[in-house]
Amino acid sequence: MNKDFEKYLKDYGPNQVELPIDKLAEINPYFRLSLWTGTRLQVTLMDIKPNQDVGLEKHEETDQLLFVVSGSGDVYSGNTKEDLKFKCRVDSGDMIAVPANTWHNLVNATNKSLKLYSIYAPIEHPFGTKEVEKP
Repeated sequence: MNKDFEKYLKDYGPNQVELPIDKLAEINPYFRLSLWTGTRLQVTLMDIKPNQDVGLEKHEETDQLLFVVSGSGDVYSGNTKEDLKFKCRVDSGDMIAVPANTWHNLVNATNKSLKLYSIYAPIEHPFGTKEVEKP
């Protein structure tokens, strides 16, 4: 990890801040790190290791946007966890919009980390979340 940026890997919310989000996403070594937690919105950084996934999940009342910074993966989503009708490949520069109450998973089936940031509205994780590995 670049020591010059390591000090920036923390939760700044709810204060106003300007950050190099793509650079921070690239150097983030954590599965999930909350970067900014406000009162209605949250930004997290994620590092999905090779041959791992986010995990099949749904957020009952939270919309989610995911922005791929580097790497590639496969997105699966649908109204039930047994019927994931939406499937697509995502690469660097792509955005995935996941409406509330939608089952979804992002799978990294490559040998390189999948780096991304995610925006939740409303907030999904506690202030200061730092998960070294997938729970």
